[in-house]
Amino acid sequence: MKSDAPNARDRALEALLLVDAGEGFATEQLDQLQREGALSAADAGLANELTQGVLRHRLTLSHVASKFFRGEWSRLEPPFRWILSIAAYQLCWLDRVPAFAAVDAAVEQAKQMAGQKPAGLVNAVLRALLRSRGERVDRPPNADPRRWLAIDADRGFLFKDPILPDPEQHALDYLSLTNSTPSWLVRRWSDRFDNKATERICRMNIARPPVVLRANTRRIKPADLLRQLTKSGLTARIDPRVQSIQVVLDRPILQLAEFQQGLCQPQDATAQAVWLARPPKSGEFVLDLCAGAGTKATHAAELMNDRGIVIASDTNLRRLRMAADNAARLQLTSVMCVPAEGLEAQLRALGASPGVILIDAPCSNSGTLARRPEARYRLNANVLRKLARLQRRLLDQAARFAGPQTDMLYATCSIEPEENEEVVTGFCKQNHGWRLKSSQLTLPDPGDAKRIWRDGGFVARLVRSS
Repeated sequence: MKSDAPNARDRALEALLLVDAGEGFATEQLDQLQREGALSAADAGLANELTQGVLRHRLTLSHVASKFFRGEWSRLEPPFRWILSIAAYQLCWLDRVPAFAAVDAAVEQAKQMAGQKPAGLVNAVLRALLRSRGERVDRPPNADPRRWLAIDADRGFLFKDPILPDPEQHALDYLSLTNSTPSWLVRRWSDRFDNKATERICRMNIARPPVVLRANTRRIKPADLLRQLTKSGLTARIDPRVQSIQVVLDRPILQLAEFQQGLCQPQDATAQAVWLARPPKSGEFVLDLCAGAGTKATHAAELMNDRGIVIASDTNLRRLRMAADNAARLQLTSVMCVPAEGLEAQLRALGASPGVILIDAPCSNSGTLARRPEARYRLNANVLRKLARLQRRLLDQAARFAGPQTDMLYATCSIEPEENEEVVTGFCKQNHGWRLKSSQLTLPDPGDAKRIWRDGGFVARLVRSS
């Protein structure tokens, strides 16, 4: 009989099945499952690594595993596809668990779920993969790209037989499968961007995103925060444009002393740059219409030196409570958290129009797929159309709340024109009282020796026509 106590592999499988069913994002599912049945810190960490790693490399793992499956991969029941993908991830990307132990664990998992026959299938696929995989090696000179599975920039596995498309004949398919990015996304990006940019965007999708911090400038200067982090032994560097700090953490962010003390907030450099398009002023009234956990609302309050009013509003009450918690931790008193259903009443009670309204719209996350790997598999043209309609409704709602002197900032973490330029220009065409003053599209960028990591995103400033 199977023990009722969950382990890391079981937890990862459960989270992956929930994500596959469209039940939110993996981090949220793992947090909820941990609350319902706590794993040890080590097992919880491994469950997170397995879940995120499989999602990050989902298409690659499925493609490689399918090469050793005698049958039609798409007809295999989802739990067994995930069991095989988890094991393949362990066999190729991780080295903490011996190969035989990873195979045995996957076989046992399949046996407990459905009996001996599926367990035998899992065993056969994984052992065939192992025989072809060989040992992890430095990339050989002139390695056949069809046989080479890169694990990082320098090392990988040279399979006995081809497992990937020929990049000379099927360049986009090769780019898709080696970077676990749906082929339709690769093709649409290649139509809009040059080859170098398309490849960079795709490679970002399988990269591990770093932690980027925003200094709470009311309490500490970015340079001083950087010195404090490095003094404590952490590797960190600062971005010259928005003063964001990229840091290599050896612990969860919640355990970082500077986070606990309210000296910083996790926020990517591209997201921090949104307020550069129209900085909020001290004493101003700012409305964040889709505030989520309040990252941009608290940033506005810091830029205003906590003088004025920042209303953070959202339909998601759980995330709005997180916004209130973040404001309290950062010691900001100007942030008011207002549920979306009570927003109009609150605005009437204030009797004033916002100086600036931020519409940080729900979007495809196509600029942040390294952070939200599951989003890429849910996207299609129909989803983009639905999101564009929602984004347009939010802009129309913001315009109703705007006064004669109000500016609007429209932002997404998408790089798709349907959600960005087309939404903004469509709004301005139908609302002649508004015009586009400026816009900025940022493509995902891993950075280099001079620049830190940047997520992709878009921001536009809309102002009154007269």
